[in-house]
Amino acid sequence: MLLPVVRRPLPPWRNKPMPVMNVSHIYGTHGDFKILQTTARVQTGVMRLSPGESSAETPQIHPESDQLILVLTGDLHSEVDDEECTIPSGSSLIIPAGTPHRLVNRGHAEAFIFTSYSPPAYPE
Repeated sequence: MLLPVVRRPLPPWRNKPMPVMNVSHIYGTHGDFKILQTTARVQTGVMRLSPGESSAETPQIHPESDQLILVLTGDLHSEVDDEECTIPSGSSLIIPAGTPHRLVNRGHAEAFIFTSYSPPAYPE
């Protein structure tokens, strides 16, 4: 049985340049946390944690935003709700909106993460 072909108009964003961001410079970012880019639906940032540092003193919550964490270098210990685990370099973790969480660098090397929030968690 053949299904009918449905042609739909292109979404409006297809007629505009894509918001491409060059992230090759992010390893040069200094400081704990920096927002890189924000749109109406998503926000990206980077965080650098030295050995012994954490993302917050106590677990934090983003009430309306899911958060993706991608560990680029180092290993991080995560505390998400009542669960704890290690996130090794090259691994990612998704934290649902409203979930208490905190990251701790228990290693001996600096850890660097790329993160995104949907919808954006921080004002521009």
